[in-house]
Amino acid sequence: MKFLLLLSLIFPIQSFADWSLVYQDDADHYIDYALMTKAGHKIRAWYLQNYAEPQTIKNIQYRSIKNRSEFDCKARKMRILAYALYAEPQTIKNIQYRSIKNRSEFDCKARKMRILAYALYAEPMAQGRALFNKGEALDWQVIKPKTLNDLYLKSVCSKKR
Repeated sequence: MKFLLLLSLIFPIQSFADWSLVYQDDADHYIDYALMTKAGHKIRAWYLQNYAEPQTIKNIQYRSIKNRSEFDCKARKMRILAYALYAEPQTIKNIQYRSIKNRSEFDCKARKMRILAYALYAEPMAQGRALFNKGEALDWQVIKPKTLNDLYLKSVCSKKR
């Protein structure tokens, strides 16, 4: 399942995305309400941050996985043939991006969230190939009032599904 989530970040689903603008500051912030999924009081949603000017991250450290896969597009199946996990952390320096696409899970009852996966793109609106992506869930965080994450929480939890 994690691999399919990571694949959706690498190969964008932009043509199917229905982005709704929810906030503007130094970036435009969007949520795709059409792809939200709900299980009890938890909701998973895609959101996008789009910047007018390129942003720079000085250093990103990650542990990489290299794999070889086989895809059956007609049957919508994938099989991993081989993979290698690199033990030593890799570092990317001075990466410039224009947009970030995130898949997050929101706990509407406990007012918490966690990022499940994210990707950085050189092009606006998550177009093109991802420059960097991570498909490993981060820890749950309590959402502070009057923050951008509070706005995301209110936006997804108030939507009728």
